[in-house]
Amino acid sequence: MTLVTDNIMTTGMSGMFGNQVVFRQRDGRTIAAKKPRKHGSATAAQEAHKKRFLKAVDYARKALADPELKAMYEVNAGVGATAYNMAVADALTAPVIEHIETQGYTSAHGGMIMVSVYKKFRLRSVSVRIALDDGTLLEKGEAVQVNGSREWQYTPAAPSPVATGVKVTALATDLPGNTAEFSVTF
Repeated sequence: MTLVTDNIMTTGMSGMFGNQVVFRQRDGRTIAAKKPRKHGSATAAQEAHKKRFLKAVDYARKALADPELKAMYEVNAGVGATAYNMAVADALTAPVIEHIETQGYTSAHGGMIMVSVYKKFRLRSVSVRIALDDGTLLEKGEAVQVNGSREWQYTPAAPSPVATGVKVTALATDLPGNTAEFSVTF
């Protein structure tokens, strides 16, 4: 890829030249690149990624129609990126649950379960499910974000009925609908 500057012949040019060079515009600059080429038929993994990418593009178009979401993505767009690029990236990246802290739940009534979740952009929700090893559901509910940080807090309705054999599962969902699930057993 070549960046063209101060050339009256190519500045503002876009399209293919001589079936070899492609010119395009990005941030008011002219970029010259080698003509892209196809490499035979796509594999199953490539087709799956293509479908994922098309869903991300669809999400980005819908997100940019919402002024609040568009503003959020514009703020995060760096040099050479757009709100559209950021929305596509958001749709292609799932949240990551880093840690679940259950010490507050096992200590006393009113204790807290803390879930640490990483996501560059906003999360829609973090839900917590508490069950016994045999699958018996003790309770479930939504966690609340702590001061815009990575930490989400869930307040159980009752303390743990047993000292061991309890599974706490967190499910984080972002704006495009990607999910991440993480469990700890104590």
